[in-house]
Amino acid sequence: MAAWVATVEPIAYGPLGLRPWDLDRLTPREFGAMSSAAETEDWRRHELAGWVVMHVLNHLPRRRGATSPVTLDKLLGSHYTAWRLRREQARGGTRQGEES
Repeated sequence: MAAWVATVEPIAYGPLGLRPWDLDRLTPREFGAMSSAAETEDWRRHELAGWVVMHVLNHLPRRRGATSPVTLDKLLGSHYTAWRLRREQARGGTRQGEES
């Protein structure tokens, strides 16, 4: 248990903003759920910022030889693509706004 606490303390006290007594009261499953939710929120912020940048860049004149438009996958990289695919699989393969 001490090894687990030492591993999760940087996440708990940093991004999650927990205090030591809050961490002591959480089960590993609860901590995992909180950590997952924080990661999702972080990716959503990146996605929103990337969306704005993507639209701005796609309206600017392109460099010579550049034929393809800028996409979120190109801006945010393979980690974003993997996260987006995991999110879609968790939803059952549908994107937000689509009906099944």
